[in-house]
Amino acid sequence: MIWHITKRELYDNLISLRFALATFLLFGLMLTNAVVHLREHPERMQKYHDDVTAAQNELRTRTHLYDIAVHGPGSLYKKPSLLQFCAEGGDIFLTDRVYGGYLHWADGNLRGFWSTIYHYGNPDSKNIRPDTIKVDWGFVIGYVLSLIAILFTFDAISGDREHGTLRLTLANSVPRHTVLIGKFLGALVSISVPFTLAVLANLLIISTSSDVQLSTDAWSRLAVIFCIAILYLCLFLALGLLVSSLVQRNAASLVILLLTWVVFVVFMPSTLASVTSGFSKPMGYYEYRQRLFKLHNQLKVNMRRACKTWMHFQLKKWSYQVNL
Repeated sequence: MIWHITKRELYDNLISLRFALATFLLFGLMLTNAVVHLREHPERMQKYHDDVTAAQNELRTRTHLYDIAVHGPGSLYKKPSLLQFCAEGGDIFLTDRVYGGYLHWADGNLRGFWSTIYHYGNPDSKNIRPDTIKVDWGFVIGYVLSLIAILFTFDAISGDREHGTLRLTLANSVPRHTVLIGKFLGALVSISVPFTLAVLANLLIISTSSDVQLSTDAWSRLAVIFCIAILYLCLFLALGLLVSSLVQRNAASLVILLLTWVVFVVFMPSTLASVTSGFSKPMGYYEYRQRLFKLHNQLKVNMRRACKTWMHFQLKKWSYQVNL
């Protein structure tokens, strides 16, 4: 009986307009993501290789290992992520270069060894354009896929109740959980098939390019992301069936689900991020500089003390040798 209800639900979804629109939207977004990634990723990789080549050429000019140990290796660059088409994550807030620089002292011939200097990676420091939405896997899964799940399930139970088919189905001694499971599986298959095909088309275009070489670790991460996306889809399908079974009309079910989607998908993440940022105030530039100068002066004092202790020890050792 579950399979019969699943087939009927699947057939109703396949001949509906929302299935065609959902398929077109998923394929369009995934293909757009692949084309944009293939256009931007070679530029990032070329810039990375140019910077690494320049740093290596500068490093080859140093003939002595002592110079490298004292003055540092120079600039060290971070390789661009291969999975940036899935989500940018925190890469835009991280610097792509670490400088192994020389630490100068003003105490005569006293010299310190090199230290790493991390440059700031604030993406908005020189950006005067308004923020735009990145069409990546995070956007497709987080916003589009959840909205499609709501549109496929808002009338699953309430629609049958309005048309009278739910009464006929339950009159045939069909358990209610069987109806819910059948409708859930039908909606899951109806959305999972176009989503899976869109993901495969996206990966096919990206993997066949000579500029992108996905490793085994990258493919395993993509499989994990896909499984999480299916679980995320199941969550909103269950939510849609729950609301649809509790209300009497399709319009009420759609309004409640859209409000829930806006609150938990659109409004809640940004609000929680702004609230949590208020508990930990970011360090300002001047505060950072003051703390840096304070630590720098403290380190100079410690170095002077260490040098005085060393010179005192050498004088005692010299006087002891003279007395002998």
